[in-house]
Amino acid sequence: MRRLKKFWKQETGTVLVEILVVTPILVATAAFVIEVSSLFQRQQEIVTALRAGAQYLAFCEISSGGCNDSQVDGIIRLGMTGDAGAVTGNMLTVSSITIDRTTNEVSGLRIGTLTVNYVFTGGGIFASGLGLVDGVTGSRSLSTRLMP
Repeated sequence: MRRLKKFWKQETGTVLVEILVVTPILVATAAFVIEVSSLFQRQQEIVTALRAGAQYLAFCEISSGGCNDSQVDGIIRLGMTGDAGAVTGNMLTVSSITIDRTTNEVSGLRIGTLTVNYVFTGGGIFASGLGLVDGVTGSRSLSTRLMP
């Protein structure tokens, strides 16, 4: 009994045990913060690309050449990745880009709505293969007034 009390009162090795307990928690927290900040950065890139597409869409229809949806789609993709091809880089996969044009019956205003549906596959946490999360699915929309 005396040996058991002596064993519990000893403090040798407690620092090592504390480090072994705290280090994984700190590493996991840092990885989570990096992953979430990366998600927010990619969402900001999507919004910026949508603004560029909306700006082009607002004025292209009054130009002599007009515009088509593939041009707007290319501008949005280019704004998101720097490459007008398939958007799969930057831990982001775009599932669809839709462009809708409507006219308000009362005011006669023409409105263009751009929508991007995407999946953020992420880095370490989302793509670790641990089965925690496969990805974050999201959608961003932006409406703009089209020129008459």
